[in-house]
Amino acid sequence: MLGHDFVSGGGYGFIRCPNYLGEITFWLGSFVMGLSFYTSPLLWIAALIGLACIILIMIGSTKRLERSQDARHGDQPAYQKYVHSVPVLFPIVPIYTLKKVGVYLE
Repeated sequence: MLGHDFVSGGGYGFIRCPNYLGEITFWLGSFVMGLSFYTSPLLWIAALIGLACIILIMIGSTKRLERSQDARHGDQPAYQKYVHSVPVLFPIVPIYTLKKVGVYLE
């Protein structure tokens, strides 16, 4: 059924939210590239707060996506198998849900 199937191929076969991981990776790379420019404690603090906020926003977005996907596909046995076997945000790290993580930027 078109529009009712979940995607589990390609990058989604390794991780359920590859786009959010890509966003985290982009901002982490930007943070690392700017290391030589953090010349004062204030710049370090600002950069670290910005990086932390991006990571928290992506975790909150992952939680929202999990809820909407569960509402749409939760009754499908294939989806349940997928959810319990593919990590949610970081490949290889066996974390299969972030529903109970307390993030207030969702």
